[in-house]
Amino acid sequence: MGKKKMPEVNGLETARLNVNDVQRGLRVRIADNDSEHFGDIGMISSAHEGCSCRMGWCRVILDNSKRFPDGAREEFRYGYRGDVSDLLLITKEPKREPIPFLTKKDARDGAIVRVWLGSEDNYRDARRGDGKIIAIKGRWATVRFNDSHKDDYAFGDNYQELILVSPPGPETKAEKEARLKAEREEFEAGKKGIGKKVTPAVAKEGARVQIAPDSDYKYQNRVVGTLREVDVSNKDWIHVKFDDGYENCYRYGRRGGTSDLILIAPAPITE
Repeated sequence: MGKKKMPEVNGLETARLNVNDVQRGLRVRIADNDSEHFGDIGMISSAHEGCSCRMGWCRVILDNSKRFPDGAREEFRYGYRGDVSDLLLITKEPKREPIPFLTKKDARDGAIVRVWLGSEDNYRDARRGDGKIIAIKGRWATVRFNDSHKDDYAFGDNYQELILVSPPGPETKAEKEARLKAEREEFEAGKKGIGKKVTPAVAKEGARVQIAPDSDYKYQNRVVGTLREVDVSNKDWIHVKFDDGYENCYRYGRRGGTSDLILIAPAPITE
């Protein structure tokens, strides 16, 4: 079989992909002549190195296309240690619409969403199609799909698993009152956890924490810090920004695991 000609795309420019430049978020084009995705465009979400049966391969989240309207998630060689590369680096491309990730503004009951193929833990749920948000807890949304499957997914600035399909209707007065009541109850419950180890129930953005005296990281900082988003690469860890400017990630007891943090004050209520 002869080498196929790369389809032309107006305004698109590519170059050889440098192995040292491979990183999450890089825009690439598939150059594997034998792949059904030849000529498709996507974004690198992760790369495998070291001792692994997938060494030298990277995962690419492919854009929607006529052939693959729901997008696709595949692995390609990227030239590790002189191996063949299936990818070209995109140096210039036409303006494209950003991915409509779920934002805090639209994260309410009734919003229609679907799981993003780039989710490291839950990408398989993308095939379930659209689902409806039935509950919000901090930066986690509980989604129920048409097949009755229900699960929790993260959303936020640093970790995204959900794409917004249809926003919820305007928040009614009753819904706002119910939301504020729930947040106040969570706030009061959170106050009971002051001085105790942080758990997922109180690990909300804005909560004030300190490193626990029995933590493996107790030497890192002694001042108070503020919880931010769950870590993008490992959801068992959460970002903390301390008052002196230092930032790092710590465990917060997810799935019954270890917690490195002590709660100083619960997250404030947002009107």
